Amino acid sequence: MTLLIQQMGNSMTYKLESFIEKIESPVVCDFDGTVVEYADGRDLANHVFDRYWLVDSININDGKVLLKMKENKNTNSVDWIGEEGVVRSFF
Repeated sequence: MTLLIQQMGNSMTYKLESFIEKIESPVVCDFDGTVVEYADGRDLANHVFDRYWLVDSININDGKVLLKMKENKNTNSVDWIGEEGVVRSFF
């Protein structure tokens, strides 16, 4: 699951992609120990986050979708494909 990045003013905000809104069951998200319940996927998809969250695991319990989230700390990395930086030299 990926997030859609939006620029709002001087701060970067993040939203889950629109496909999450198709979840019709209640959704419970665990954000590094902080648990938040949403009425359904549409409610979650409309939420704006101040950090870039990735889904670490997905479970179902008592008719609720349980998402364990983890923060992606590489949001500003220019080295996004894992390559080493290139040192340019003309000598």
